[in-house]
Amino acid sequence: MSLFIRAVCLSVVFLSSAVLKAEIKIMPRQMVIFEGGVEELNGTLFWGVINSDQTAQKFRGELWLPKETADFSVVQGASPENVFIDENKKIVIEADFPPGQSMVLVTFNVKIRQGSGELRFEVPSMPPDQVLFIWPEEEHLAISSIDLEGTTPPKMGSKALMALSNKNPLVPGSTIILDIRGVTQGRYNYWVLGGIFAAILLGLSLLLTFRGVKAKSLAGATK
Repeated sequence: MSLFIRAVCLSVVFLSSAVLKAEIKIMPRQMVIFEGGVEELNGTLFWGVINSDQTAQKFRGELWLPKETADFSVVQGASPENVFIDENKKIVIEADFPPGQSMVLVTFNVKIRQGSGELRFEVPSMPPDQVLFIWPEEEHLAISSIDLEGTTPPKMGSKALMALSNKNPLVPGSTIILDIRGVTQGRYNYWVLGGIFAAILLGLSLLLTFRGVKAKSLAGATK
């Protein structure tokens, strides 16, 4: 695990240590960290629970993954079979969590064509107090949302970061939409443009051929 990811884990745990009223509940702060790729956006979800009981407790909850997720993988804190798509087509986790704080890391991937797109996050039935969307401060990647506001990201090593967070309490079932811009484009667009250009050339060629044949036919008819 990278030092950056370790720093995020420590930040989440430190900021979540005040909630111990129930036997088990999700941490009040959840995080999603983005990194841009070529025609894709890679994310890491930091999802955690606090079990204040003296024994392991079973807990089931929805994960903060966008509806546009193409693939996901459990990296830490749970077995892959504990994370699955339920009958409502939601990605959920169901596992026995030991006493104390447990952090689950889930990576996911979203395909972004033509450098921009939207991500839709449905607020789970048991929402945290705060959700943070974080990404490196890079010129080519920009993320915005009318549902969120800019906030100061937690200190995590030497990387310069940008962050968005909810400005009001999260409403279960509502949708947070992120507008993604500046994702690096690959060869897809060039293939599309090349295909269009080839189709235009083929059309012109057929048109000129047809006109040439028609002209010869008319010339033969007038003789």
